[in-house]
Amino acid sequence: MKSTHLTPRAEARGMLRVNTERRFLPRFKNRGLAPSNVSTNFNENRLRLIADIFFIAVIFPYLSPFKTPFDTQPWALLIAAVFALMFFDIPRPLAPLFVTACYASLIFAIGLLRRTSVPLESIRSFAVYLSVFVIAYAAYRLYHYLSVKIFLAGVGVWLAAAILQIIIDPQMFGWIVPRTSPLGYRGFTSLAPEPAYYAKVVIGLFVLNEIFHKERKYGHRLYLAVAAALIVQLVLSFAAIGMVYIAAGAAAKAIALVWERSRKERLVSCAVIVLFISALAAFQFVPGLNATRAGDILKKTISEGQRTVFPAKKRPWGSRTSRKTAYQQESFIKRDPSIMTRAGNLVLGFYGGMVETRGMGFGLGSKPRGEIPSWLTRILGATRPWGGRIGGGLVQGVYELGAVGLLFFFVPLWIIVMSCVRNRGLRSALWMTLCLMYPAAAISESPAFPLFGCLLGIHAFLGWKKTKGLNPAGAPEPKAASGLRENTEEKTR
Repeated sequence: MKSTHLTPRAEARGMLRVNTERRFLPRFKNRGLAPSNVSTNFNENRLRLIADIFFIAVIFPYLSPFKTPFDTQPWALLIAAVFALMFFDIPRPLAPLFVTACYASLIFAIGLLRRTSVPLESIRSFAVYLSVFVIAYAAYRLYHYLSVKIFLAGVGVWLAAAILQIIIDPQMFGWIVPRTSPLGYRGFTSLAPEPAYYAKVVIGLFVLNEIFHKERKYGHRLYLAVAAALIVQLVLSFAAIGMVYIAAGAAAKAIALVWERSRKERLVSCAVIVLFISALAAFQFVPGLNATRAGDILKKTISEGQRTVFPAKKRPWGSRTSRKTAYQQESFIKRDPSIMTRAGNLVLGFYGGMVETRGMGFGLGSKPRGEIPSWLTRILGATRPWGGRIGGGLVQGVYELGAVGLLFFFVPLWIIVMSCVRNRGLRSALWMTLCLMYPAAAISESPAFPLFGCLLGIHAFLGWKKTKGLNPAGAPEPKAASGLRENTEEKTR
């Protein structure tokens, strides 16, 4: 039968073979989708939005639109948890904290099933372990997207709120802060429940100011202005811990002069040291400030030092000292219950978690059992039973989890130290976290404090990811961008 086609079948088959050779050419992975730069921009914008919301929750950890039973609100934890579920992998420096959080969840479940723990207390304890890992993870991945503008605005808002408390009404922010303490002798609170919490936020912002300045995110003048605003807020808190932060900040900056490279950087650091010393002198010589708790602690510290350096003459042999005189001669540190409780947490946590329970720990929010020994009562200045929760700090992990809790105590120290060792240019800034944030977080302050977890994640990023020259964004690289790069390389070949 004669073919009706104009081209013979043999030639048509040859043409078909020629035309279908295109199937052997490389094809784009995103063929039929939007251009890859649109997908990349979408991922970038989404990450920036998450980073902005997360950073606001970290800078304002005590604000809530409605009443909650917590001082530190869970918003930063929730946002970080959502981000961790979206892009979850385990960074190497944060892996021990992940192990600790998993073990804490197991102990938490066992305590509830066996009914050996108080539910609310165990939930609070579990939130501490989860917060440290999850918030550090979010900061580790989102550090490149943290906005300096939000940071500067946050510093201004904290200062403006304290000024408004002075001018208008000290209780004017009670509608957004679930719990506030009375002012006066104890100082101003701004947007925090207590003056000590206010000072804790301010010192965390001060460390962030050091890191951003060393990262060249802004210049020396803005850095000095922010440092001055934060030191003024430490004074306004009137808190004893604020006075301790001022003294420790001056000493840490003086030591950090060794790592400053240029003469201008040394002059800027000296200016900050002068600001710290001026704030410390204000508590001694300004009439209104020397009557505060911070001024009272400073006055007692100076008199204690004078008595140590220049001891009084010994009393004649056989004479007796009255109980009142002996009490006055005793160190004020031993007479102050809040100082003794914070200092005794370290001994209580290690002895209870490693010796009393033989390395097993008491569990999360366990029910009271027995009494602590008398020698430990003398250190704490008060008696208490075993079990329950201690007064905060990373040492809480050793008390509740035993030997596994040692990871919770020492891994943050290891991350901070290694980031200082690996970053010579940033060492003077990262050193401030080791001096100002870790001691309080280890002994007395709650590790669930979002600024501590955020700084821990930044240290992990600066110590591991940035030093190895990996993706500076700290976030998963968009797939569209990687696909475009591969196709371009194939075309070049």
